[in-house]
Amino acid sequence: MGETSADELAVKSGGEEARVDIYRTSNITKSYEDEKKMAAEVAQYEKSIVDQYHKLDLYRAKGKQRSKISFNDLTLPENLNYIKYNLKNSDEAFNLFEITS
Repeated sequence: MGETSADELAVKSGGEEARVDIYRTSNITKSYEDEKKMAAEVAQYEKSIVDQYHKLDLYRAKGKQRSKISFNDLTLPENLNYIKYNLKNSDEAFNLFEITS
């Protein structure tokens, strides 16, 4: 049956059928279950973080590869975000303007 000395047995009779329920009260078992639950919560948290970053990825959002995407594919907020964080000088800004015109 697989019970150990840390298990408590309870015999329940329900008419013709008698069954044995095993209750685990071991501190080791409780600790293991807590750690298993924590590991599942961490895995779920990590998945949610990865999903958030996938939503921010323009290539995934637009369904295009890096070599195929154009500034014309981006919305105004996406273009402004690119300008704000990626342009190094005004020449790049003018080149961007020529591409989108």
